Amino acid sequence: FGIAAFLAFTLGLSLRWTFWWFFVWAFTIAYGQVYVGVHYPLDVICGALLGTLVGWLSSRLFRKWVDLEAPSKQSGV
Repeated sequence: FGIAAFLAFTLGLSLRWTFWWFFVWAFTIAYGQVYVGVHYPLDVICGALLGTLVGWLSSRLFRKWVDLEAPSKQSGV
């Protein structure tokens, strides 16, 4: 869920139609883990919440870092 949240909040803001597909992708993988008995549902829910939080924070830091590194536009040239 961390990667899905990072991609959704970074790329999904400019490509609106992809935002929810990242979470559908993560949910499908999480459901599969519970279905085959590798994880308990509570493990997956807690991991999804924590992963979404970390992905969101990482996206905010990444977007802030990218904006700082962008060259400034000069007017009058």
